[in-house]
Amino acid sequence: MSESRKSSPQEDSKVGKKARSAGEMSPELREALEKLRELMTQSDTQDAATQYRIGCVVCDVQDAPGKYGAGSVKRLARELGRNETSLYHRAQVARTWPPDEYNALLARKSSKGLPLSFYHLVLLASVEDRNARERLIEEALKKDVSVNTMRRLVKTQRTPAGGAGDEVPAYRVLTNLVSQSERMFRETELVEKALTELKGGATPEVMALVKKAAEVQRAVGKACMEIAERLGAACGGIVGSSQQPDDSGNVSEISPMPPSAQAHVAHEGASRGRAPGTSTWTGPGA
Repeated sequence: MSESRKSSPQEDSKVGKKARSAGEMSPELREALEKLRELMTQSDTQDAATQYRIGCVVCDVQDAPGKYGAGSVKRLARELGRNETSLYHRAQVARTWPPDEYNALLARKSSKGLPLSFYHLVLLASVEDRNARERLIEEALKKDVSVNTMRRLVKTQRTPAGGAGDEVPAYRVLTNLVSQSERMFRETELVEKALTELKGGATPEVMALVKKAAEVQRAVGKACMEIAERLGAACGGIVGSSQQPDDSGNVSEISPMPPSAQAHVAHEGASRGRAPGTSTWTGPGA
């Protein structure tokens, strides 16, 4: 039997630094790291089901900075030797489709009998408008659209009539505000269901989470009311160049941020289709 190769001092140093870094993690973040390592070793990037599960774990870390610590996604990326943006992309896919919808999407086949690749789904997840996203899905399946073609199609959905919306910081900020507010509004139904389930009893940990959620929501509500007042007042002092708000205060043809900016948005609140603070998975590959 040949003698195994001895590691060099430089390699031992790198391993030691990595071990110390992982050792300094909180138990919760270390558990998330191990989950991601396990998922990444059992699939490649073409495995859409497992990539979604990775996204669910990343969503949980994003949604609970108090539990996992600030900058946790960046730290996970460093420990895993992966690009941070790639983790955010997986999280965005998990946020866009709840598990049941994701199952149904993967079951749909193109004219060649193939499902959309995960790269297609990453691009589609950057389209916030549900109807526009569904139209792109239909076109991709019907015409067997390539990833490069999908990228061009998605870009047209993100570019407003003036053509320069993505380059205007105010446009990006307001687009994100609209999309996140709409998502939070949709998720109120999930909160109602969760509260109904909790009427039967809950652990002290869950009760503490409920209390914390109530405190955060009150703070968010107060901030939202202040922002709404300022936005309403601003409408009277802004001269529109091409589009004017209608009587309800809505602006037409709002499109989402580009993937490069969207990937770095720190999302808050419960993720659709998952219990707050958990990576419970009920989708494909479960």
